[in-house]
Amino acid sequence: MIQVRRAALSFSRWSSARETARLITTSRCRKRCASDWEIIDRQLHVGIGSPEIGDLICDRIAGGASLRQICQDANMPARSTIFVWLEEHEDFARSYTLARQIQIEDLMDEILEIADDSSNDWIDREGPDGKKYRVFNPDSIRRSKLRIGARKWLISKLMPKRYSWEPILRRNQR
Repeated sequence: MIQVRRAALSFSRWSSARETARLITTSRCRKRCASDWEIIDRQLHVGIGSPEIGDLICDRIAGGASLRQICQDANMPARSTIFVWLEEHEDFARSYTLARQIQIEDLMDEILEIADDSSNDWIDREGPDGKKYRVFNPDSIRRSKLRIGARKWLISKLMPKRYSWEPILRRNQR
């Protein structure tokens, strides 16, 4: 039983509960630990979850962090645990949805800031005669287009019904 708990605690941070169960059940204590695993499974998915952790996850998502970045923190649960919480707790699911909507609004604000920023559009060069002149910087424009495109793509995947290009394309094909 001690081996089971030690294994569950060491693997739960890096893998899903199913992966942890597979690793534990393939060990020497397969017959003995079936009932112990059920207790540990409940602790991993339900017992660790608290409103404070859920609020912290939602605050960090609203602040722009990805779920992958949040779950890499040693004090945070695994992604699979968060997905279980979303299915089991309506309050957490509502807060998570609101945090994602705030994140999308923040991404749209970033798009406008990137488009309006013209600070690197022109660069100063020095000619062979020592005279300084300004030239257009195409690399900055390309980088800005890439940053805007990546954010637009992400927004279309986070809220496909509202911000996807597919309905517009399908309407034009009819």
